[in-house]
Amino acid sequence: GISLSKPGLLAESIGRTMSLETVASALLMSVIYNTVARASSPTTAAIGGPVAVTLAVFTVATLNACCNPALAFGKALGVAHGMTAQWIFWLGPIVGCVVAALACEHVIAAPRDARAPVGWLAEWVNECRRNGMSLQRMGVAGLIAYGVLNTLYYSIAFTAIWLRFSSRGGQLLEKIGKVWAVTWAGSQITKPIRLGISIALVPLVNRILVKFGRRSENDEVIEDDQNIAELDENA
Repeated sequence: GISLSKPGLLAESIGRTMSLETVASALLMSVIYNTVARASSPTTAAIGGPVAVTLAVFTVATLNACCNPALAFGKALGVAHGMTAQWIFWLGPIVGCVVAALACEHVIAAPRDARAPVGWLAEWVNECRRNGMSLQRMGVAGLIAYGVLNTLYYSIAFTAIWLRFSSRGGQLLEKIGKVWAVTWAGSQITKPIRLGISIALVPLVNRILVKFGRRSENDEVIEDDQNIAELDENA
């Protein structure tokens, strides 16, 4: 189990504790989302919801997880060095609940209800898709701008994260895997920003291409949203 009174033991098992809090919180959120928030009928929400949530809470308690930052904080106040790894009991439930809510909406609820997913994740995905299509329509200049930004991002991010992890113990392949995973996750989060900057850089890239004779000034270039919208209508 997890002992708040043994900070040394807790520090050594941060990965296990974080995983336990995240998974248990995701389980609890999934049950609440599907039996209460997205119940097929009021009767199901009123009767089945409390029963399912009670069983989920019992399961979480059986796993010896906390899933309650306020409870973890209260217990830590009365224990020596109880605040050593308090952040785990806050970050774990937050990550678990967010991941579970997004997964339920995009993988379960939306397909079941035959509708498009809603929320900031759906808007983020749609914005990435629109910007990606815009870059494709912009031709070589768009591809070059996006390629340059991608190269800069991966070079800087990988180097910075590697410097962060290099001082820690562990096998080389394990370090490379962790650094690459964090770098990739960051690339997905910053992708809309890089796409938007790439679109803004297309006119500059076009001028550079014209200057070096790689593109004619008479070539058609789509540089603004109005022209992109017109192409969408004509497609």
